[in-house]
Amino acid sequence: MLLERLADRVMAAPTPGSRAWYAHRSTAADSVKERVLVRIAIAHQAHFDLAEDIARARAAGAERADR
Repeated sequence: MLLERLADRVMAAPTPGSRAWYAHRSTAADSVKERVLVRIAIAHQAHFDLAEDIARARAAGAERADR
């Protein structure tokens, strides 16, 4: 949950859980892919295990060259 909040701040999203937050998440076309890539970047810098997020990124259509 904390990683989700940090990803939201990095992406300049509205406050997590707010109506605007839910509206933004449901209308942003690349939100799944972008969110996962931001999570991977944050987790990498914090030395977290990235396996689950990398699998999600691939499922969302991210390629190795995406950043």
